[in-house]
Amino acid sequence: RSSDLLLATGRYEEAISCHKKASEYLSEAMKLTQSEQALLSLKLQRESHMKQQQIIQEKWKQAQREERLRTQKTVSSTEKEPVTQPQISFKPSEDRTDGHNVLVSSVHKYSPATKACFQKLQGRSEEH
Repeated sequence: RSSDLLLATGRYEEAISCHKKASEYLSEAMKLTQSEQALLSLKLQRESHMKQQQIIQEKWKQAQREERLRTQKTVSSTEKEPVTQPQISFKPSEDRTDGHNVLVSSVHKYSPATKACFQKLQGRSEEH
């Protein structure tokens, strides 16, 4: 029963340990009994605990694989997030009569430093 509680909380190693102890105790009990019926019962119980160890080990491996997959998906999704590139175009300014084109940014989601850089670029294009 304690193994079930440990397993439910993801404490696989401790759950395996519980079944291992139970198997050891049953082996010791088998050495002490003379009754065939009791011996058979103890043997079946010990085998059941040994099988539970294997089952929990497999569940633990599966949980580890699933955790690795979740981690990989998290890493790959953050790597695949689109990086917003500035969209810059030159277009004639309606209020300018000198015939120079003005550098215009069509992206509004930039940090103040990036916006300042665009403004500097725009200022340079106006000087020429």
